Amino acid sequence: MDENTALKKMFEVGDFEITPCDDNYKDNRFKKLDLDSSQKAKMSMLASQIPSFMASDALSNAYTLKFPKGISGTLMKYKDGGVGSAVLGEKGIVAHASFHEMSTYSSMLGAFSVMSVATGQFFLTEINNNLQIINKKIDQIMDFLYGEKKAELIAEVSFVKNAYLSFSSIMRHAEQRIATITSLQSAQKIAMKDIEFYLTDLNSKVESQHKSYNDFTSATYEAFRAKGCLELSVQLYALSNIMEVYFAQNTDADYLQNLKNNMLQYINKCDKIILSDFSNLNGQNNRFKPGLINKIDTAPLDKRLSEVVNSLNNGENSRMHNIIDSSISALTEAAEYKITKQGDVYIMNI
Repeated sequence: MDENTALKKMFEVGDFEITPCDDNYKDNRFKKLDLDSSQKAKMSMLASQIPSFMASDALSNAYTLKFPKGISGTLMKYKDGGVGSAVLGEKGIVAHASFHEMSTYSSMLGAFSVMSVATGQFFLTEINNNLQIINKKIDQIMDFLYGEKKAELIAEVSFVKNAYLSFSSIMRHAEQRIATITSLQSAQKIAMKDIEFYLTDLNSKVESQHKSYNDFTSATYEAFRAKGCLELSVQLYALSNIMEVYFAQNTDADYLQNLKNNMLQYINKCDKIILSDFSNLNGQNNRFKPGLINKIDTAPLDKRLSEVVNSLNNGENSRMHNIIDSSISALTEAAEYKITKQGDVYIMNI
């Protein structure tokens, strides 16, 4: 089909529209996408073609000039004011440039690809900023990690963080993107194994017998450490699942719904176990009574344990639920963009 027909089909099947806009993208409803110079050039090209397309449905007699690789010089000028394809160097004609008809259709596809990648990077940044533990520096994470899972957990967290930071670049290289998706699937499995390891270890701290309050206090602080490792493992599990979707760009509705359901069910299970274990520890702490000889102050530990129990009872886990829900929904919900002539792109907050 010709370009005119292809463009009309794109609008019909893609269910989108392009309309003129003012500069109201500068208010708080819109956020600027982070584009590199190449991406901005593609968006600027589309923006320059839109007025002509809107007026005549397609560009006509518009061409892109491409110089041969490694050749520099100026085009031969004609007396009538036009230019030819001959490239003039210091010693005369050194090569011939080629003219390629500009395609609004291909420009639009290229721009959509740019917006898709930039939007993915934008939402991954939003997600990462909300995952407080995984967003810490590696040396800070190492301070509370322990056990045989420490090395592999650090390795997977480092990989996922680097993949997130390099999202835009990796998306432009198909083989690297496929390899990254495979590694993210591996990270999901490792995260689940680590979650189960730390859940078991947490329970062992809760169920252990304590000869003294000092022993109980020591075991409880180890339980807090296990909880920190658990939370990191859960965030790694969630982020690696979400990143796989963004790298694969799989927006099949059934797939996304099943993924979201499985993630939420598994995280709910973890939250319930943590709540049960820390409620148990809180109860044990309350059963210790100060004696005439050994004065025991259970208040400091009671405060910390109560904070954990209350936060889980009051829906602190809804933060993770919101992250999962919003990140998956962003792939399927309608989005509004503002594109400037300079190639800047702004997205409306979802």
